[in-house]
Amino acid sequence: MEQQHQEYVDYYRVRYEKVANHPMYPFTAQAERELYEAIAGAPSLEAFGEILQARGLNVKCAVARIRDNYTARARFYTELEETVRAGAALEILHHLETTEYTDVMALQSMVSDVETRWMNRISSDEHLIEEFWGDWKVLEDIECAEYAPVPERWKEKRRRLNAQEIARGIEAWRTRTLPEMRKFDPAYVPDHDLLRAPRHRRKVPVYDGAFERRIIGHKNYLGVTGHAR
Repeated sequence: MEQQHQEYVDYYRVRYEKVANHPMYPFTAQAERELYEAIAGAPSLEAFGEILQARGLNVKCAVARIRDNYTARARFYTELEETVRAGAALEILHHLETTEYTDVMALQSMVSDVETRWMNRISSDEHLIEEFWGDWKVLEDIECAEYAPVPERWKEKRRRLNAQEIARGIEAWRTRTLPEMRKFDPAYVPDHDLLRAPRHRRKVPVYDGAFERRIIGHKNYLGVTGHAR
């Protein structure tokens, strides 16, 4: 065996050994083993090149690596009840189950397209919880101003200031925030019911009573009832 051939054999052997006993990479290990055995058993590098093309071993390795990576991601996000973040991984795995890829570029293009589309969905899904938590202090101030015991002569001023604050919130939502969101997701509507989903609820470390009050207050602050208008 020529020295260069031996060096390639050593290289592919190390690649295989890195994943051979790794529980997260069963498909990769199988594909890498097939690749290693092909070059180790080939009479020459030229013959290996022909075997590589004929059996599509490079594509098999790419498919296997993606399958293992996204299987792990899907499992991880599903266990965390991150249903939207799991979406890209589940869709990619579906493509791998239903489509036979014979070209690495086509495979990479599919993954990129799916990831990009789901990044927009993730942004849409997580936008409201970020707005909600970001507005928390304002909502507290509005509640305090509304219910704090103050002399009668100050109550009208408190009500007026609260109304002005809420009007500013509604204006900002309708003229800036919502139009910006719809540049990326034309069908976007804020659904406050989704804030109770585990993936969002765990980001707000307060007891349920305060959480529910703030949802009501936030709808009022944005000028929405249930969904956006």
